[in-house]
Amino acid sequence: MYSVINGRSDETLDGHSWWLRQESWDMLSGSWSIKGRTIAAKHDRALAVLDWLGGEGDRSDPEKAAAATDQDLLAWDMARLVHVARSARHARFLDEQEAWTHVLAAGTQVAGAFRGWDDFGHSFLRGRLAWAAAVDGKVDGAIERLLADPASTWNRRAWKDLAA
Repeated sequence: MYSVINGRSDETLDGHSWWLRQESWDMLSGSWSIKGRTIAAKHDRALAVLDWLGGEGDRSDPEKAAAATDQDLLAWDMARLVHVARSARHARFLDEQEAWTHVLAAGTQVAGAFRGWDDFGHSFLRGRLAWAAAVDGKVDGAIERLLADPASTWNRRAWKDLAA
């Protein structure tokens, strides 16, 4: 989802060109405090962030829980988990198997919690609204494109396959 929001491919975990790798480093450092003097330190911090998103995330924040349902915050956290995993893989902080392990675990969590892509996408938007307290037309538009475009990954991948 975030790849589409940022005008990039969402086909693989390595969906960005090598020359955009610095953007992944900058985003992970600035937005997620994935920093360190070595790749090993960044690797460990990336895993900690992914574990937090998968286990607690903003679902554990009482203020956000008052503004959105658990399901909305689950969608928000799992979409961010996939974004961080993809970005950490692109930055070479994680190997491909580590990234896929987290992405597939997120897929399993959301597959049982939502009826389909439409339900997940709209829950994500409500979860994001609890975090940002403002609507972002770019994000809303990306969700609508993912739902409407027959060629989008959301329309090419059956919801039931997420738990596989």
